[in-house]
Amino acid sequence: MFKIENLFCDDKKLSQLLRAISGLVLEGFSVIPVVNVEKKKGKPSAVTNGSAVEMFRDYLHRHKIVEVNSTIGREFCTSIGKDAEAYNYLFSRAKEQGLLRKSGKGTSSKWRVMK
Repeated sequence: MFKIENLFCDDKKLSQLLRAISGLVLEGFSVIPVVNVEKKKGKPSAVTNGSAVEMFRDYLHRHKIVEVNSTIGREFCTSIGKDAEAYNYLFSRAKEQGLLRKSGKGTSSKWRVMK
């Protein structure tokens, strides 16, 4: 008997893989999306160092976002598998690292991207 670990599959081929192994697997398996990865030379490699702030910086630059609010923060946090309410902690960590600066007060507050 064997256990397959660290098996990476492109999202376009996932359905084919699941159909192929559905009758051959003894125990249940789970499909987990992987964030912060891209394919280089046929192998998966990390895009950033893996911290949420670095991934957020990459996300902001990739989408050319210059100002963020809570909605964008919530969407990003859920996209990397964190709770949507973790955006506040993410913004405070990004502020400490000089990525964001707060502008405005109360419900009309926004965060400007500095780097």
